[in-house]
Amino acid sequence: MFATGLFAFALKKKTGALSVVICGRDGDSTTVKVSAKKAQDVMAWAVAFNGWSEANS
Repeated sequence: MFATGLFAFALKKKTGALSVVICGRDGDSTTVKVSAKKAQDVMAWAVAFNGWSEANS
């Protein structure tokens, strides 16, 4: 709050959840809810995992 002064309360906050669907090769799937604060980390992990999975198949 000290760094942004009076505008600290006007800054957009990440709220809610991100739903991630995980699908297995056998067709099973599950949905996991992740905090919106972790959305970028989860997306980066998913891209890296998909790349690894394709390279090893």
